[in-house]
Amino acid sequence: MRKKAGRALSASVAAVCLLTSVDFSGMGSVLAAGQPSADVPWTTTRYELEDGRTFTGTGATQDIAIKTGNRFSGGRAIDTMDKNGDGAGVAIEPTVTENGLYQVVLGYSKGRAYAEGKIALYKNDTRIDYFETKTTGTDPGVEPVVQSDAIAVRLEDGDELSLRSDTGDATDAVACFDYLDISLWGGRYEAENGEFTLDSMEAEAVENASGGMAVDGFEKTDGAGVEFPFTIPADDTYYLTLGYTRINYEIADQIGVYVDGERAGEITLKYRGLH
Repeated sequence: MRKKAGRALSASVAAVCLLTSVDFSGMGSVLAAGQPSADVPWTTTRYELEDGRTFTGTGATQDIAIKTGNRFSGGRAIDTMDKNGDGAGVAIEPTVTENGLYQVVLGYSKGRAYAEGKIALYKNDTRIDYFETKTTGTDPGVEPVVQSDAIAVRLEDGDELSLRSDTGDATDAVACFDYLDISLWGGRYEAENGEFTLDSMEAEAVENASGGMAVDGFEKTDGAGVEFPFTIPADDTYYLTLGYTRINYEIADQIGVYVDGERAGEITLKYRGLH
């Protein structure tokens, strides 16, 4: 299903069923995005940059160094790369259990000598975007680690991500680079927590249902449904999986899927049982 960022999705039907949950997962392309949305669960893995593969660039005067300190995740970080040459950086190979749309966040610490900078994120040998960095503290040597805005990128098994200083301005690389948090977008919305389109609809306890509850009342009239307003990380195509149960009805009809009130498709319901 094609979905644009920030748009609302609903399940609206003329069918008989108890809706238990709706699962979403992202299969996207490379797009800039904001921080992971709090209303969607994220599966996040942290990669310590000091454990990655480091390399110097053109005009390097020294090798990349590791800085230690209690403020860093794992107690260590990649030290400032302003003397390591243009194109210097550190690479990791993330574990990709599911090809799809991920968000990458940089954890870094930066002093006040250079208030702003930027460091590039590459997938394999292609630059995706830049992380913007800013001063995180004014006391030398104890500046706290903060997180950057996120960059959205589609990852497949075997892809390599690297952080590189490639702007030609060495001062952009003045910071301590601690970790990359990589998050797979997707999660489950419980139907009982959605917004019902009719007052006659209600949530009820259902054995073995996700969350122990399901929404009843879809057979009342056309337009009965549950809406899930949320923010997605990027315009792209997403997968939707519907959880529902049917008890006493043999017919297999359809549930409509709407994006901002426009019908985007439908899902055929099976007869009887929990699906």
